[in-house]
Amino acid sequence: SEAVAAANAPPRPPFAAALLPRLASAALASGAASALAAQGLGAPAAAEWLRDASLLTTTAGGFVAGSTLVPKRAQKLLHPLLTCTLCTHAAVAALALATAQPFSVLLRSYLLPGGAPLAAPGNLLLAMLGPATLSFGFSMYEKRRLLAASLPAVTAATAVAAAGGLFGSAAAARALGLDAALRAAAIPRQVTAPLAIAISGLVGADPGIACTIVVLTGLAVANFGLALLDAVGVTAPVARGLAMGAAGHGIGTAATAAEPAAFPFAAIAMVLNAVASTVLASIPPVRKALLSAAGLPAA
Repeated sequence: SEAVAAANAPPRPPFAAALLPRLASAALASGAASALAAQGLGAPAAAEWLRDASLLTTTAGGFVAGSTLVPKRAQKLLHPLLTCTLCTHAAVAALALATAQPFSVLLRSYLLPGGAPLAAPGNLLLAMLGPATLSFGFSMYEKRRLLAASLPAVTAATAVAAAGGLFGSAAAARALGLDAALRAAAIPRQVTAPLAIAISGLVGADPGIACTIVVLTGLAVANFGLALLDAVGVTAPVARGLAMGAAGHGIGTAATAAEPAAFPFAAIAMVLNAVASTVLASIPPVRKALLSAAGLPAA
């Protein structure tokens, strides 16, 4: 009876009910203190630290709000990642107004390229990306025998996803008549962000634009990928996981967390597709062919 009751129980909320009010209070308090300190009404040395604390808690609060307040159906259009981005930009705009600083200057201070994890809010979040990705390994290890038995399928899917993703993205960007900068940035769209940045450097693309396209691709796959697989009758966990991980990298992989049998395949597809894509883009003849497919001159 306990097992039946547990199965029929409503799903637990993703976050504790008290978390959002606490994050919102911390964001408002630290933001107000930062504005006062910047105007000389507090400790000036603490202004930047308080600003960073406000932006960090705003980002976290925006994600929690998107996960808990936005209905599941609406999250297909207003994903929690979009919610936290909108909240963060709103907080930057408010702080810029309160401290009489340019919006662009404050926005650039959110992430300092090459900075230490505690140098800025974005740096701290970026530092957590590695451990978060590493955590996928626990599920992969648990399903290691199944992964080994499915090695031919994994290998074939990786090869097709890497080559097809790179050349398909390049050709599609050209067919759509996108600007040259967007065509180059779209090439690594199905690759997880750190390696997409590396590929963007190889093909002469702007890493910021490339990362934006990567995130949008991941959101599209996370929101509609599983429904599309259902619609075309793909029910095998191996196939579902490989498709989601290869097409939607980390965001698509996270979307399969509710399917324990598919999740490890999504994680391994994400990693292998990213590595294989980077290796392919690093080979000069392949890179030249990629740029040609996108209608761009050799880098």
